[in-house]
Amino acid sequence: MRSGKRRILLDAGLPLDGSATTLPLRVEGIDALFVSHCHPDHYGLASQLPEDLPVYLGELTWRFIRARHVFMNEDLPNFTTRFMHPWETIDIGEIKVTPYLMDHSSPEAFAFLVEADGKRLFYSGDFRGHGRKGKLLKNLLSNPPKKIDAMLVEGTTLGRKDQHQLSEADVEQELLSIAQNESGPVFIVCSGQNIDRIVSIFRAAKKAGRTLVIDIYTAWILEEMRCVTQNTPAMDWGGIKVLAHGWPASRQYATAKSQPDIFGGFLRRIYSLNADINLDTIRSNPGDYMIKANLWPIKRMLQETGTSKATIIYSLWPGYMSSEPGSRDMEIFEWINDAPSLTFKQVHASGHADLESLQALVKTIAPAKVIPIHTEMKNAYDKHFQQVCLLDDGQSLTLKNMENSKRK
Repeated sequence: MRSGKRRILLDAGLPLDGSATTLPLRVEGIDALFVSHCHPDHYGLASQLPEDLPVYLGELTWRFIRARHVFMNEDLPNFTTRFMHPWETIDIGEIKVTPYLMDHSSPEAFAFLVEADGKRLFYSGDFRGHGRKGKLLKNLLSNPPKKIDAMLVEGTTLGRKDQHQLSEADVEQELLSIAQNESGPVFIVCSGQNIDRIVSIFRAAKKAGRTLVIDIYTAWILEEMRCVTQNTPAMDWGGIKVLAHGWPASRQYATAKSQPDIFGGFLRRIYSLNADINLDTIRSNPGDYMIKANLWPIKRMLQETGTSKATIIYSLWPGYMSSEPGSRDMEIFEWINDAPSLTFKQVHASGHADLESLQALVKTIAPAKVIPIHTEMKNAYDKHFQQVCLLDDGQSLTLKNMENSKRK
């Protein structure tokens, strides 16, 4: 967005399909970048911006970005960080930006109200209303920003066949039912940064009388959550153990040990709290555990615990299952399908709004223009919304005169 001599960016994300590796616009003269949340499709190209450019984001967002890059052995983005807080307005010259905390699969996700030259733009970011923070959407609907000239609206779920979505409460109930009906271990493949999902797993495990086993990375993510809340399950809570011995822990252990400036006494805390567990202990009674694990180690873990009967729950976007033939993940899926004693289930709540929630937000805010973003179905927006304005890459909208003009 540009106003006078000031220019800002809202997110600088890496496309999920890998179709672009550079920013699609010139970056000279940008005064600030605002990052809505910690998913790479919203910050992944930010490293191409000047190192001294102020990057406004939540503190938890930065901590999660750092954790992801550290544990994946990737260079950290060169951010000049400026931490922002919900509903506290930031002035970039004549441009004012107010972050709105939203419900999303990232625990700290923002929409943005941008004001300049008497015009107001609202950027939805990624949001939903069926997570554990669904109240945030209800609050926004009850007290929306007024007189919005243009609204950038995500539409990730438009066109998907699975329009009926599970809520996070539904996920918890399904996990509980599975845990109660499975005599062996229950493995769950999910993102360690999806805190809503970790809470659902923990609650289901506790109700089913099982112990939740997490890896070192997830344990660290839960520690980082404490910069914003003490109410999220962590390794010092009863009913949680960290798989912190042997080959399942070796790579993550080495990562944390090699960077004491980041992790401090984190590893020592795992053992001093007696929060650690190993495969030998799990082998003694595998049916007592729900184990959060990546997909590929599950086969070896089952072999080493001598377990043949188990349930494996895939709790990620189903599109990630479209692996190439012969790939590592596809080999595991084929092995699971060919193992008669293994049960495979998909249990997932999307991080994105369904059509009903999208329409409710647009109707309530009533913008003069609706601009599709974060969607593969922008040409379908006019079936669901009024005043739709389609913009191609490199095209701009002048709010002053509401005229489209090509970027020179």
